[in-house]
Amino acid sequence: MSFGKTTALIIIFLFLSFSSALGQEKNSPNLYPVVVNGKWGYINRQLQMVVQPRFDFASDFMFGVASDVINGKFNYINIKGEIIPLQGNEHLVGCSEGICLFWKEKFNKVGFVREDGQIIVAPRFSNAHFFSEGLAGVCEGKQCGFIDRTGKWALPPKYQDAGKFVDGLANVVIDGQACFIDQKGKVVIKTDVSYVSPFSDGLAAFRKGGVTGFIDRTGKVVIAPQFKKVHSFKEGLAQIEVSEKCGYIDKTGKVVIEAKFRGCTDFSEGLARVSGEGDFWSLALIEGVNDYIDRHGNTVFRKSAYETGDFHGGIARVSFWVNPLYLEARDLFFSLRSKVTGKKIEYPPYSAIKVGYMDKTGNYVWPPQN
Repeated sequence: MSFGKTTALIIIFLFLSFSSALGQEKNSPNLYPVVVNGKWGYINRQLQMVVQPRFDFASDFMFGVASDVINGKFNYINIKGEIIPLQGNEHLVGCSEGICLFWKEKFNKVGFVREDGQIIVAPRFSNAHFFSEGLAGVCEGKQCGFIDRTGKWALPPKYQDAGKFVDGLANVVIDGQACFIDQKGKVVIKTDVSYVSPFSDGLAAFRKGGVTGFIDRTGKVVIAPQFKKVHSFKEGLAQIEVSEKCGYIDKTGKVVIEAKFRGCTDFSEGLARVSGEGDFWSLALIEGVNDYIDRHGNTVFRKSAYETGDFHGGIARVSFWVNPLYLEARDLFFSLRSKVTGKKIEYPPYSAIKVGYMDKTGNYVWPPQN
């Protein structure tokens, strides 16, 4: 299958934006993709190049793994820049605690593999979570349990759902009832609802009567069910959505930042991205406007770019899409010159994406370049 250059660039950039949104999780190694002379590599927080630019495209690291393209071939790499060997119909979902979750397309099943390619569990699970605190929740059909790092059952498959361990407790479903268990399988918290989320920031969400509330680690309801759409707590605040606008509540359920934004992200290192203005188009690039706000809802700075990222390790990515029409015009120029001179086409290094990084004042520490 072949794609036009512009179409391929669109797909790649959408993937970059998607990976950024899911993002640099809390176990991210703090490596950041950059473009130098048309090739992608990775820098660290000290802005030192630790994975030399050699990729045609490189994504953010998610759960210790990143995607890259070399000569049109899609690969997965670890934080050392080493390719993780997989077969053609196998796809990495991500890695956690040194073990990767992968999906085998042919069987539509998931399994686990080490970063060196050694398979721990062949794809046989219908659903699975990343390893957390040494165990991974998995399901074989309708039976769910937890496996250890060798792939053996640590808690046998007797649950209807198995989530992930956070601070010693995991969310499961027993006979239609959502509970929390410890690593020995003992039920620590019982609820009268069918779903609870894993704990995040000390609270777990539960849904009742079509609305969501939160319980603490004792099982006590600390925020009564009242929100139709709400995220997990991060850094003491959680996103809510009211009448298609978003804002934030604190751990008492009090609205501390009014729901007035068109889009919001979770807080990361004291700042959150919000947007309240429409995106606009220009011939040079596709741009949107994001405000970075503090925990009181005050705007710290504003940034116009195609895509901006959350702060991790004190810096955040800023991306610009250079006009794809330029690429088509460039290719046409070199093609015509080749026909006139008879010389082979040699394209100069170029990327349609400019990538830079900024600090918490909005100033660039790595100027956007391609």
